[in-house]
Amino acid sequence: MLADAQIYSWVDEQGVRHYSNRTVDADKSHQLHSVSKTNAMVSHAPVKTKAQTNKPDQNTTKARDDRKLKQAQCLALKEKMKQLRLKLKKGYPLKKANTLKAKKREMSKQYRAMCA
Repeated sequence: MLADAQIYSWVDEQGVRHYSNRTVDADKSHQLHSVSKTNAMVSHAPVKTKAQTNKPDQNTTKARDDRKLKQAQCLALKEKMKQLRLKLKKGYPLKKANTLKAKKREMSKQYRAMCA
């Protein structure tokens, strides 16, 4: 059988809001909800403190940095391929042209694997 319950809230010296079923200090805490037997469905979702919500997640930051690095590498590779295409348009002897074409194919393959 569920008894009556109260939920109290207070803010500590660091500005972090806390929730509890007990009062900590009558000056600081105030009653938020009173739950009776008829109103017993209460959400028990975890409450994030101010310190938790303002701190960036290390995994998120690392993933964002990885994406930025990959984008920079893709842009650099794309620019190299552009320069190589311009070289090929100028016209070179067969041996040099074949070398440049092979290099272009290799760069295109890298670009598709990494950036597509």
